[in-house]
Amino acid sequence: DSGRAAIGLSEWAAEGDWRLAFLFRDRIKAVTADDVLRVAKEYLKAANRTVGEFIPTKVAERAEVPATPDISAMLKDYKGGEALSAGEAFDPSPAAIEARTTRALIAPGIKVVLVPKKTRGGTVQVVMSFHFGDVKSLQGRGTAAEFAGQMLMRGTAKHTRQQIQDDSDRLKAQIGVFGGATGAQASIEVTRENLAPALALAAEILKEPSFPPTEFDVLRQETLAGLEEQKSDPQQKASVRLEKYLSPWPKSDPRYVESPDESIELTKATALDAVKKTYADFYGASVAEIAIVGDFDKAEVLAQLTKLFSGWKSPKPYARLVDVYNDLPAIRELIDAPDKESAVCSAALRLPLKGDD
Repeated sequence: DSGRAAIGLSEWAAEGDWRLAFLFRDRIKAVTADDVLRVAKEYLKAANRTVGEFIPTKVAERAEVPATPDISAMLKDYKGGEALSAGEAFDPSPAAIEARTTRALIAPGIKVVLVPKKTRGGTVQVVMSFHFGDVKSLQGRGTAAEFAGQMLMRGTAKHTRQQIQDDSDRLKAQIGVFGGATGAQASIEVTRENLAPALALAAEILKEPSFPPTEFDVLRQETLAGLEEQKSDPQQKASVRLEKYLSPWPKSDPRYVESPDESIELTKATALDAVKKTYADFYGASVAEIAIVGDFDKAEVLAQLTKLFSGWKSPKPYARLVDVYNDLPAIRELIDAPDKESAVCSAALRLPLKGDD
């Protein structure tokens, strides 16, 4: 039976190695009655046993089992619940999408793209990107910026971390907000009727983080634990070494590739006040893109987005960090990881860019 054979091999693989299946088979062939008796004497000792006694009572207490219901009668007048909206047949060609697309500028620098369409269950997808900082202003602030982005979902001026999750559950929404050295992103999946409160909650998370000290301590410990694991990971060692060679940025540059040891040192040295200051210095919607696809009212959404983000300005100017091609000689390097049995090979080929390619 090929199905049972496959399941059996997977069970043995979970025990450590699929070849154990054949070792077990061979041992069954070789086992004798004397082997069974020897093992029984060794393990089936009186001191190891559990004894259960059945003591009957004069009157047995039985659970009353109801009679089997008449299935036909139960289902005779059955009607299902309210059906989900089925959505619509949607042409995904670029020309058809473009014909449905509405573009708007709700404030200088805030671009909005709307693609209304009927979806199954009336769902709506939202993606927001906010950009800030430049090479000069972000110097030496990469770690603090990473922490600022990770702290956004851990509490606001009005909601604790748990309350954010509770409100998301109540709205039946998937809300994610996070940030890094050069920007912040938010994503929302929600139904039409809950789009407005979900947008308001995401905006609150972005604009009013409270940076609770206890949450920061937890995040720092989680980060340090993850970095300690990376120190012995062959994949991480190879990846970091390759990226460092291909992108030799100075340590102060936000594009600098840190080793796990360097990240641990910077994580320990970053205080909550530095994280708060980084947020205050950079976060805003002076340069942003917002895309919404699904079942929604365009006029209502544009009005709400204008109210939520048009007045949220970034304190410092934004300029995209441009990657630079480095004409480096090819290398072949071996990194010893004696504590790991696995091997990892990482390779890359960088090509010079010409013009706008």
